[in-house]
Amino acid sequence: MSDSGGTSPPPTEVEQNPELAAFTRKLNKLFRTVRPDGGDVEYPNKEVAAAIGISDAQVSYLRRGKRGIPRARILRALEKFFGARKGYLDPDADPTITGKVDQQLAMIDWLRENGLLQHVINECVLRLETHEAEADIPAAS
Repeated sequence: MSDSGGTSPPPTEVEQNPELAAFTRKLNKLFRTVRPDGGDVEYPNKEVAAAIGISDAQVSYLRRGKRGIPRARILRALEKFFGARKGYLDPDADPTITGKVDQQLAMIDWLRENGLLQHVINECVLRLETHEAEADIPAAS
């Protein structure tokens, strides 16, 4: 009879590094929340990778905490892709920035869960198109 007793597996790199854990959590939150056209499917790693200039394997490693926190260039590219404020993914992110982005992501989740997200997106697009059309109308003389 074997004894599985008392020993637990060694902690993973993510579990040993709180900054890496925070980065991985925030990156995956962006993937879960910010979706193409507000839809139901996450961006594929491959699409994000192509947009920011790294391989899809690298994106996968980042999402699993296997490569550590990337350089600032990649952090900024990820933030820009997902529309997050600059600095959100930084290991020493300003708690004010993190809090605001997390609130915005929570609002997106709430809108999606309540079937309102697509309506809000459509309304914003309509208002933007109306504003652009009005800007193109020459003033009456």
